[in-house]
Parts: sequence; structure tokens; C-alpha cells
Amino acid sequence: MQESSEASPVSLKIKFSSYRKKLQLQRKIKLQLHKEKLALHKEKLQASQRKASKLHKNYDEIVKENSVKKLKSKSNIKIDVEKIYTNKLCNCTRVGKYSKNQISNLPQSTCSDFSTQRGKGQRVLSYSYYSIAKNLTKDSIYFKRYFEAIKYRVREAKRLYKGWTVKIYTNVTREDSYVNEILCEVYCNNDEVDLCDISNLPVFGAELKNHNGMFWRFLPLGDPTVDVFLSRDTDSVIQRREFDAVSEWLTTNKTFHVMRDHPFHSHLVLGGLWGAKNVNREELEILRNRIFAANDSHSYNYDQLILRNIVWPLAKNNVVQHDSFMCHKHEGSRAFPTAREIDIYVGWGPYGKEEALKIFQKTMCPLQCRKKPEWTRC
Repeated sequence: MQESSEASPVSLKIKFSSYRKKLQLQRKIKLQLHKEKLALHKEKLQASQRKASKLHKNYDEIVKENSVKKLKSKSNIKIDVEKIYTNKLCNCTRVGKYSKNQISNLPQSTCSDFSTQRGKGQRVLSYSYYSIAKNLTKDSIYFKRYFEAIKYRVREAKRLYKGWTVKIYTNVTREDSYVNEILCEVYCNNDEVDLCDISNLPVFGAELKNHNGMFWRFLPLGDPTVDVFLSRDTDSVIQRREFDAVSEWLTTNKTFHVMRDHPFHSHLVLGGLWGAKNVNREELEILRNRIFAANDSHSYNYDQLILRNIVWPLAKNNVVQHDSFMCHKHEGSRAFPTAREIDIYVGWGPYGKEEALKIFQKTMCPLQCRKKPEWTRC
């Protein structure tokens, strides 16, 4: 009798059971290997983290240590680490006269701790420098006009306003790449420049970061560390004509100063062409607080509106007004003290003001606005 070639049910059952056990064993081995790999990876990760925690100290501490080493290598003077000031935007530091503990007893600046330790009597050119346009390119007119221009303003300020400080109120962060690069270049290479982080001001903290950026430059008004402040635009060239007008104002007993040097300069107070002496600090501090209490709009020229409604009523009887074209409309105005050297106006800049310049160059200033009759261009 011939045997059947088909396996019996019992034989199949035994083979299947053996195969299943083999699979289970393989799975257990794979699972064990996986667990061992995970454990090894975890151990390496923990070791890496322990190493990183030793190497990566607090940013301020690293910068301070590097600064101390550099300073010690250049001199034998003992450096007090507590007098080293860092800035979260830039990789450079400064050594102040006082430590952060010592400045707690000093009048507080509206700019920064380093500004506070500069002490009283500061003369300041104040700028707003705020980033609202993302994905800027270095070749864009907007970038050149409002951001790169600060390099030239600082250079001009150092040439004309010797001994003055340039304060830059800003919301720029490290993520604002090109803009931050320019700002740090200016700050790290010029001891006359102070950066005022609008999200971390000594007096206001982050209270003003959502306000209209054009108003930030008014913060030195009433500042106990500032004697004189000038509010300026980053896109306006600082000229000798402007400096001469400011110098004349400073010889008077008037608190406020405004300039109008173009046929279109019809506003009572232009946001980038006015200033004040902090002679009555309490009164001016109240004035500053009123400005920011009313600052609830981001519309264009809103700063001019607020200056007209809040600053001008206090300033109008205590102001020097230099006016080249609207002197007959503004009572008490006077001519600029020096003749125009080149055919541009105070407040002019090389970008975005081409049409304004053409109109200016076609317009003779009125006779009553000239210091001398022959100054047809004032």
C-alpha cells in the first residue's frame, strides 16, 4: 500500500507551533536589541547634555569673561566684572563707571542701565529704530532709507555734535538679521551710541513696545539723566545748518526748539525736527506721560497730531522756531542763523524725498523769513 504525500494535521500543527515560537524568539531578540540601542542612545544623549551644561554657560557670563580676558591682555588694570554691561542684541560689551548694584541709587534713564550709569547732564540725539517689514533685502530702498542710514547719522552726529550721545530706541531682535547686523555694527563701534531695548526699558519695562514706534524717540523728555534732547529721523541727514540753529537755541532761555525748512513744513512741530531742554523735569515728565497715554494709533503723521495737541500748548510761549518758508504764519518765528551752504533743506535725506527736493529747489524763501535780504535761499 502506497503512503500519502500530504502531511498529517498533527505534523502541520507541530510545524506551525515551532515556526510561531521561532518568530516570537526573533521578535524578542529584536525588541531587546532595540531597547539596548535606545538605552545606549539615551546614555549618549545624557552625556552630551552633561557636557553641554558645562560648556554652555549663561550668555552674559561668557561675554563678560571674554571681555575681561581681552581687557586684561591690554592693560594691568583690575577689571570689575560687575561693571561690565552686555546687550542681548550684540556680542560686544562695555565697561561702565558703576556696577548694576550701584546704579540702583542713581536717577534712572529711560534708555538702558548703561545709559543710567553715564550719569546726569547728557545731551542726546534720539532716534526710533523699529522693524516692521520682514524679509528685507540689503538692496531695498526701504532698508537703505530707514535702517542702513543709521550708520551715517551716527557718523554725522560725531562730527557735529561732539560730546553728545545717540540713543536708539528699538524693537529689533536677533531674528531681524540684516537690521540687527547694522544696529550692532553701529553700537559696537561707537561708544557714543546707546541701544534702548523697548521691551526692557529701566523705567517702563515692556510697557511701550506696542505703542507707535515713532513716539519712542520722545522718551528722553523729562529723563533725569538728560539735559537736552533732540528728536530726529533716521532718514534725515544731519547738517551744519541744523547744528547752527540748535546752537543758537541753546544760548537762549527757551525750553523748546522747532525747525521748519521746506515749503511743506507747515506742521507746528515736526516729529524729527524738534527738541527740548529738561529744565523743569517734573513738568516735562508729565508731558511725556501724556504723550504716551494718548498714543493709541499707528497711522501716518499721528506723531505730528499729538505734538500739536499736547506739546505745542506748553511750548508755544517758550520756544525758538527757525522757519524758512512759513515764518509769517507762525508767530515768533526767526530765520536760520547761517546761510544755506548747499541746495538742500534741514530734514532732507537721499532716499524717498526726490519730489520734495525738486519743489524746495524751485521755491524762493519769503523776504521776511531771511536773516539777510540777499539770502534768497535763506
